[in-house]
Amino acid sequence: MIRIGLSRVLAGRGVQTVAEAANAEEALGYLRTAPAELLVIGDHGGVTIDVVRRAAALSETLQILVLLPSATPDGLRDLMAAGVHGVLRRDVGPDELVDTVRRIGTGERVVAPTLLPLLFVGDGVSPPNPQPSPDGGPALTPKEREVTALLARGASTAAIASALFVSPATVKTHLAHIYAKLGARGRHEAVARAVALGLVA
Repeated sequence: MIRIGLSRVLAGRGVQTVAEAANAEEALGYLRTAPAELLVIGDHGGVTIDVVRRAAALSETLQILVLLPSATPDGLRDLMAAGVHGVLRRDVGPDELVDTVRRIGTGERVVAPTLLPLLFVGDGVSPPNPQPSPDGGPALTPKEREVTALLARGASTAAIASALFVSPATVKTHLAHIYAKLGARGRHEAVARAVALGLVA
């Protein structure tokens, strides 16, 4: 039922499903014979990491999105290290799912805002600070405010990286923090909230 629902949601936004698989081996078999740009997988009894690694080995261009019923800090970090392009909760809504697929297609790596803090647990790094700044808005760092301002001008990840003299990966990290702090699910929502809060003109 979940696979049918996913297929219908994506089909409604122009994403064609080329195959549906009941298990990991079946999915990997399809990938060996049929070209695919995106693999969406769920949590298959703890073998998700293995599936991700094997799928990534079959194609350098394959994008992988994982849907999780729950997550742990180590498990989430392992998935990111294995090369997934996106991680969402399994109960993700249609709009967030489609937005994530679109963002993955533009080269972003996406982690659901509710899962993002797990990446910072136990590694000596504090999670993004959700506390407001003295002016009442979210406590964005100066660099995050620069990134947000460029987002508001419609700049792509590559364009932001070029303007700030940083790597695209660094920009993606800033974006993840901005989304988490603003409670946004994507670029457009982050810009709208930043404008409403007076963070950008």
